[in-house]
Amino acid sequence: MSISKIIREGSSFNNSNEEVELVSFSEPDEINAQTFIKYNGVVLDATDTDAARVILKRLRTFDLNNIYLKPVFLISHEGVKDASLLALSDGEIDPAVMSKIGYRMKNLQDRISRLELIKTESFEMYVMMKMLRFLYTREMVMEPVLDSCSRVGYSFPLVSVNFDREDQHRVFSIIDMAEHETLIEGTFVDRIHLCDKCFSGFLNFREACPKCGGPNLKTEDLVHHFTCAYVGPESDFRKQEGADMICPKCGRLVRHIGVDYDKPATLNFCNTCNEKFQDPKVRAFCFNCKNDTLVENLIEKDVKSYRLTSKGEHAAIYGVTISMKDVIRIPGLVDMGIFNKYIEYEVERFKRVARNGCVAHLHFVNFYDLYVRGVTREKIFPEIIEIIKGSIRPSDMISYLDEATLLFFFTDTPLEAASIPVERLKANLLKLIHDNFTGFEPKIETEIVPISGEFSLDAFVGKIAPP
Repeated sequence: MSISKIIREGSSFNNSNEEVELVSFSEPDEINAQTFIKYNGVVLDATDTDAARVILKRLRTFDLNNIYLKPVFLISHEGVKDASLLALSDGEIDPAVMSKIGYRMKNLQDRISRLELIKTESFEMYVMMKMLRFLYTREMVMEPVLDSCSRVGYSFPLVSVNFDREDQHRVFSIIDMAEHETLIEGTFVDRIHLCDKCFSGFLNFREACPKCGGPNLKTEDLVHHFTCAYVGPESDFRKQEGADMICPKCGRLVRHIGVDYDKPATLNFCNTCNEKFQDPKVRAFCFNCKNDTLVENLIEKDVKSYRLTSKGEHAAIYGVTISMKDVIRIPGLVDMGIFNKYIEYEVERFKRVARNGCVAHLHFVNFYDLYVRGVTREKIFPEIIEIIKGSIRPSDMISYLDEATLLFFFTDTPLEAASIPVERLKANLLKLIHDNFTGFEPKIETEIVPISGEFSLDAFVGKIAPP
């Protein structure tokens, strides 16, 4: 058993033996994740929570299995209380009994060694695979963590660690995809509400005027005078605050509630537009993007804990194949490998005889944000397919890089002519989203390039911004 023990310079956790190599640091940025390839495990001094978080994030966001899945145990004088650190590690240990972690490390290494080398098609798939493999090697349940630094109020550190704070809502789209494909199984924990524009959970709920939407309201009790049946706001009965109540209709003194009068309801006054009403609207103001909307427009999201299914265990070992049956029904669609070979053939033909032909991509940048809204693949893909069918010619060839990215080859077509179906497809997709998802602003990027003797599909695809 070989372990690296990462401690801050001057730490009292400096006892060691022949199986433990000390790696000290003054600043966490000094730690290079590749340093730990040769070690079977890591013991990290978590006394400085912020420094430990930087080092753990660097390890867990690395590409290689033998680094991001590396066993990492925590030690701390005060005990580790940070839930995110614990979720990203393999737990806290007593430094005096480090020999007891040998079995746990061997079990982890055995499960890591079963994992096949795979290549993922998109950033989402890459992050999903890392999540599945961590759950598989640890045989654990992934629990949501209350997190005031997260835009949605919860985080799943295994997934969240791969995203910046402003993109934390994308964690749900990846988890939802995995659950939809039955790779993981969820158990309800909580229900949250998110802004329908930026997916933030930092909201202020307030009663507002149904006419102008303003929250500057004044509320009064309605008073019902039994003797003359007059009903009006309490201010009608008092000439000034603290004065006796006198009925404005009959002029009698009104003293005892339940005997002389009752208060059957309340009346609201808007100080902005002077509207009077009984039932205010409840609105939510987003502190992040300043969106002010009715609560029924908010995105309702269930927060769950997750465990791997049998299918998920198989996917963790051998890789994930997301079902694209609906997409495959598009006439002219071919596998990416065949598409690439055909393009290579066309490039070679161009070198001998110059000819027209263009390659294009359509990339739906925030496609996976629709999953946060509860949209399923079955709900949206049939309509997208119909739009694609109506936008291309039978002679055009289509492939897909992932769910959010389509590739096109237009044979015998100059650049100007190829731009017509691409722009038509983009416009129709934008209309579809705008008509069906209020408050969601789709981001769709396109690029068209003519075939030349120097054209490389790998280079062309490499320029597409990751989702």
